[in-house]
Amino acid sequence: MVIVPFTAIDNHCHSVTVGARLLTSETIESYTWLLQMLLKLFGSAPKVVVTDQDHVMKQAIAYVFPNTRHRLCMRHIMKKVADKAIMVEFDLDKNKWLTDMYENRFVWIPAFYRDEPLSGLMRTTSI
Repeated sequence: MVIVPFTAIDNHCHSVTVGARLLTSETIESYTWLLQMLLKLFGSAPKVVVTDQDHVMKQAIAYVFPNTRHRLCMRHIMKKVADKAIMVEFDLDKNKWLTDMYENRFVWIPAFYRDEPLSGLMRTTSI
């Protein structure tokens, strides 16, 4: 069985879990049914859907939400980079700078960073 969570973004730009469902199989039919139920429940299709690279889910999204943009989750992509990258093939795994950059990937700034101001100015107080 697989759990399929549904997360939305609220008016404060925070993630909110709006539902989840257990599926007994990862087939086009089961995902299509699930997305149709989601559409029925919320009354409209989402503008954007973010998933991992599941080919079956991609087909179901295109069928049920034809006008919705489907994007891939960056976390899933980055998780696979180490296994899929060609660094070893070209001896780049011995390059200290590239290795250090990859190990520090968790502190890279995402494209849409909203948690902290991006200015480098720090406030100081005098005593």
